[in-house]
Amino acid sequence: MYDNGGGFICVYRKIREWGWYTDKNTKILFLELMLTANFKDGFFLGEVVPRGSVVTSINKLSQNSGLTERETRTALSHLKKTGEISVRATSKYSVITLNNYEKYQGRL
Repeated sequence: MYDNGGGFICVYRKIREWGWYTDKNTKILFLELMLTANFKDGFFLGEVVPRGSVVTSINKLSQNSGLTERETRTALSHLKKTGEISVRATSKYSVITLNNYEKYQGRL
């Protein structure tokens, strides 16, 4: 799920002005999502997973970010509330989309 093969992401200094910047758990999770999101369209179980999206689970996000599952859920809630992400959940996995991925990363 996490091997998207990309080399780097852009992080602008202006991130320090972002409302969630001082909430360490939300910031950590957002950066984890930026690092794991597809840098080009991909497929998972026959489904297109577009650029800027990642197929994952609470457990995987928790393991990779170092946050507890509760902290992960809270951080996801923050990011959904302010429109940074959209989440489409199934019984086995979730597809999380960074709503402004193109703005953050542009076309490389």
